[in-house]
Amino acid sequence: MTQASDIPTGSRSATSLEARLRSLAIDRDAPQGAPVRRSGWLWAGLVLCCGGAAVLALPELRQTLSAGPAAPAETPAVAAPALALPVQAPPAATVPAIVGSGRVVAPRSVIVQPAVGGTVLSVAVQPGARVRQGQVLLRLDDASAQLSLRLAQAAARQARAEEALARAKLSAAQGPLTRYEALAARGAGTQADLEDARAEVAEMQRALEVAQREADSADLEVDQARDTLARYTVRAPFDAIVTALPAAPGMVLPAGSSGGALDDGLMTLVDARHRFVDVDVAERSIAGISPGMTAHLSLDALPERSIAARVTAIAPIASPEKGTVTVRVEPVGDAGTDMPLLRPGMTARVSFDAAPTASDLESSAPDTTWSN
Repeated sequence: MTQASDIPTGSRSATSLEARLRSLAIDRDAPQGAPVRRSGWLWAGLVLCCGGAAVLALPELRQTLSAGPAAPAETPAVAAPALALPVQAPPAATVPAIVGSGRVVAPRSVIVQPAVGGTVLSVAVQPGARVRQGQVLLRLDDASAQLSLRLAQAAARQARAEEALARAKLSAAQGPLTRYEALAARGAGTQADLEDARAEVAEMQRALEVAQREADSADLEVDQARDTLARYTVRAPFDAIVTALPAAPGMVLPAGSSGGALDDGLMTLVDARHRFVDVDVAERSIAGISPGMTAHLSLDALPERSIAARVTAIAPIASPEKGTVTVRVEPVGDAGTDMPLLRPGMTARVSFDAAPTASDLESSAPDTTWSN
């Protein structure tokens, strides 16, 4: 016999329902006079309807519980209002910058050569020194030149003395001539005395002229001796910086018609006031460059510095080996304070700006003459 605990829940519910339905059935065999209980029937029908609904809803309830909690209803998205963004015009086309590389140069750089031979007596400068035009750089032993000057001066003094003597003789000869001319005017005196006096004056005049020429020649010799003596003192031809100094006291320079010419000279001087950068620009880009155009320098030694400059000259010929044209630019404006940074031989890069306006050309007025 099966126990009630072993009966499945679904079977037990069905049996209970069947028993209830049987209890509600009408007994046709009951006596006709038995009273009918109407309120019980109503309650039984209500319970029957609720139980049937529960049985019918049971599978759907199980399916709902197994599926988990219902997802919340989606709220329809509300479109955000569109923002009016400013419309930017496309950038204007830019002209490619013209860039070239070159080296810093000085407008003037000379190797000082001695004009005469001799022994270096003293050197008054050191490498890197800044010198002014006319400043003494070194001296050669000038003892012989000073002696020559003194001899020339003595000869000049002698010549001037002879000139003075000739002038005195002429003055003395003019006295008798004046008297003879006065006598001849009165019909007195002889013609011979007059002619002798005139001849004497003419001779003294010629002697004075010779003495004057000799005195002038002696003065020229003095000037020449002074010039020779000055050559034993070497002076700066312009404001410059001493970049090389092979000369030293005691160095003997050979004498000759060209002076004591040396391969390295006595020293090398470069212009201390100006600097330029000679830039090699490709031939295809040279048409975009003109005198007066602004540019900016950048030194390899100081890459963080930008030095303002302008084009001063363009070489009249191109380099067939490199296919470039040399353009010379010069620092301008406040860039003068950067001049000590620009040392001849430094490598530099130059970027050229847009073409200059007419006012720029008038204000800058560059010297477009190319010079080495």
